[in-house]
Amino acid sequence: MKKLLIMLMVVTMASFLFVGCLPVTPPIDPVDPDPVLPVSITPVIEKITNVDDESIINLYSSATQYMNKAEVKNGILVKGFALKYSEVKVYVRGVVVGTSTTYGVLERFTVFVAKASLGDDGAKTLYATATEMGLAESAPSTVYAFTLDVVAPDIEKVAVDLEEETVTVTFDEAVNEDTAEENESYIVYNITEHWEIYTLEAELISSKVVELEVDPRYWFGEEGNTIRVTCEVIEDLAGNEATDLFEYCYAEGGDPWPYKHAEITVVGISTFYVDTPGIVIFEIEANDDEGKNVLTYFTVPVGLTSLSYWSEDWDQGAGDWVPLPFDEPFGPSGGYPLIDAEVTLQAKFGATGTFKTTVEIWKIDEDGEKDYRLCSKVITAVVIAP
Repeated sequence: MKKLLIMLMVVTMASFLFVGCLPVTPPIDPVDPDPVLPVSITPVIEKITNVDDESIINLYSSATQYMNKAEVKNGILVKGFALKYSEVKVYVRGVVVGTSTTYGVLERFTVFVAKASLGDDGAKTLYATATEMGLAESAPSTVYAFTLDVVAPDIEKVAVDLEEETVTVTFDEAVNEDTAEENESYIVYNITEHWEIYTLEAELISSKVVELEVDPRYWFGEEGNTIRVTCEVIEDLAGNEATDLFEYCYAEGGDPWPYKHAEITVVGISTFYVDTPGIVIFEIEANDDEGKNVLTYFTVPVGLTSLSYWSEDWDQGAGDWVPLPFDEPFGPSGGYPLIDAEVTLQAKFGATGTFKTTVEIWKIDEDGEKDYRLCSKVITAVVIAP
């Protein structure tokens, strides 16, 4: 009996020890469905250039900076450094406009941004980010601010102060002071009396208003005389250049001039093939310039091999093509009176491509020389292979 009790105690103790030594599964932490990845290293923008690698933004200037039409016409390049194999994104106003990947020992990147991606004129911000493999996108690089301006300035209005003997020229945007105060760029002309009023000084009196002091020996004439103010060259703050701008007013001081200039309108243009004549038809409306002595000029595009116009013999009811010399204006040497007309040109090109010519109608003075331009029109021809 004593042996049986001892055996039961041994079995009981063994069972207790065995159960107490069984393995227990530890608790498992839940998996985060959106783990936070380490952030990539921020890239450094070294320079912002045009496609010819000419810097267009000073990265170390606090002044207002611009990108103009000439600088962005083929797009821009954003260059800098980031860790190797990073994907670099360039943002303009918070929108991705270009991407690239960093390669090479120097870990450089170049991101191309198309002109269209820059958007409309106005204030912009530009920065870059980098994303390394397996990491989150970096914080933005230094943010650079600039103003996109691709439109050249124009004259909004002109006015005459008879007492002060000044002419005020108001542009449609802020203009560059150096070009605005170049008094030789301005021509003030009394159309009614046919004399030029010489400009002695030009002063920029506000961001877009220039005041011209004129020579008192050449007065504006009687009240009601028509004054034309021409600005031969002007630049806006971005560097966009405009040439041969003009506007009119009355001598008594600033009323809008209801004068309607001559106009050129293209009404027909054929498909052009290499070495095959094509046709361009345009209309001239003389409007208030009717009767002025004029000549018509054409710029000659590269690739043009021949140019002629259709001349009709009204008495015979027939016509023929008359060649136009490249280096001479259209019309008799002394000019001809401007009237409404339809002009048909025949042109031939020796190569494929897109070609442009500018048609200009100029008022001709008594010596047969150009006086001032009345109107102009750019005509574009696309030449394809036959």
